[in-house]
Amino acid sequence: MPFSLTTLATRGVASLSDARAARLEQQRLRAELDSYRTPAERAELDAILARHTSGELALLAQATGRPYAA
Repeated sequence: MPFSLTTLATRGVASLSDARAARLEQQRLRAELDSYRTPAERAELDAILARHTSGELALLAQATGRPYAA
């Protein structure tokens, strides 16, 4: 069943809005991870990340574009 132009436009706007929201969330996450600057803070971040599975770390790496290993 073909979609109307209005339906396609609405879906396109929603898709762009979703993409923008995802980019903003990625930027927020990167900024939060970058806030761990001192050796003590980095050790704390490492301890936090160590509590997560390799699958969860892979999702984090995918979301931030940075490698995180278990």
